[in-house]
Amino acid sequence: MGISERQAEYLRFMREFFAENDQLPPVSVLAAGMGVTHNAANDALTRLMRAGVIQKNSVGKWMLSR
Repeated sequence: MGISERQAEYLRFMREFFAENDQLPPVSVLAAGMGVTHNAANDALTRLMRAGVIQKNSVGKWMLSR
């Protein structure tokens, strides 16, 4: 399954944050960076997970899928 252009924007933001911080952004940072609500950022993360682009690790933090 492919991702939408908006989902690709989220993914770009997350990858840039990861490159600078060696971790994915917290949801609050993602929401602020994308100019959306916390709930909208959570929804975007869920959609990216369903698309197989990200996943949660054993402690529940988001990580990029390989």
